[in-house]
Amino acid sequence: MKMVMMMMMMNPAQLVQNGTRCLQRLSINDPRFPAIQQHIAIITPYKAQVRLFRSYLPPYIEVMTADSSQGKEKDIVILSCVRSGDTIGFLNDMNRMNVMLTRSKYALYVFGNLTQLADQDPAWKEFVNHAHKNRIICDANIPPLNLPYRED
Repeated sequence: MKMVMMMMMMNPAQLVQNGTRCLQRLSINDPRFPAIQQHIAIITPYKAQVRLFRSYLPPYIEVMTADSSQGKEKDIVILSCVRSGDTIGFLNDMNRMNVMLTRSKYALYVFGNLTQLADQDPAWKEFVNHAHKNRIICDANIPPLNLPYRED
């Protein structure tokens, strides 16, 4: 069974900060976890966001557009549905939505303005309603994780 968590984010400026904090929580920055690093991807429909994430993340984290992710699968996917405009743009394409939501094997984290998505597209509305019903929506203001790693 796949775990899905939707993160409500209204401000596009929070994207990289909260995305990297999500990766921190997945122990991505701990060099003792190289195996997990190869199984995580960040997917966004926007090339500008791909460039932005790549400028902040180590090269072993795969960051790709929705189109380039087609045919690929990762254990954990962080999906950015964050936009700066009033419309949902590429996100209203049912084929892209299908590709983005089906790239993860075990866990999917969706960042975005869920109200905007639900208001502008019936498929997203159904997805967001399902998330509400199953209580898998939270605020994307992820606090930093500053825990020491246990040395064995």
